[in-house]
Amino acid sequence: MFDSPQDWSAGDGLSFYFTVEQAGLLFDMDLYAGTPENRETYLYTIEAPAESAAGWIPMELRWEDFHRAAWEENAGAPFAKANELVGIAFGMTTLPDAPNVGSLRVDDIYLLGADSAPLVEPAANPPAEPEATEPVEEARRRGLNCGGAALAPFALVGFAFLQKRSRNVRR
Repeated sequence: MFDSPQDWSAGDGLSFYFTVEQAGLLFDMDLYAGTPENRETYLYTIEAPAESAAGWIPMELRWEDFHRAAWEENAGAPFAKANELVGIAFGMTTLPDAPNVGSLRVDDIYLLGADSAPLVEPAANPPAEPEATEPVEEARRRGLNCGGAALAPFALVGFAFLQKRSRNVRR
């Protein structure tokens, strides 16, 4: 959720890239509008196509693609509050009696429109899958980890000894 309502009415909707662990995964993109006392939820359900399991694919959603959640008042009403947006979210959904498992990654969320800019600055290159690499074993360090850590207990013992000795001298 944003700290204050955002006015994204200059855009026609949202654009982003996504990739999934396995094709056919169902997920929702949610938009939230209104005040905390009267929060409104609008959603759009996406079924991940086969190519989304092999790499990043683009998605464009217009504001009118989002509809009010079935469990809220005015269920099914189209989203018309781009000037009052207070949050966005992605959530997994599933068909009845199906396990709700999988992973979803989202990147480069943009406002659609001629003058749109990324909501988060993208990397210089389009998103790519990280290369699989073998773990590299780090070279072992020799000796003590930190000289200060090794000397600290001796310093405390010495300080306590000096304190006790100075008390005995004063008597």
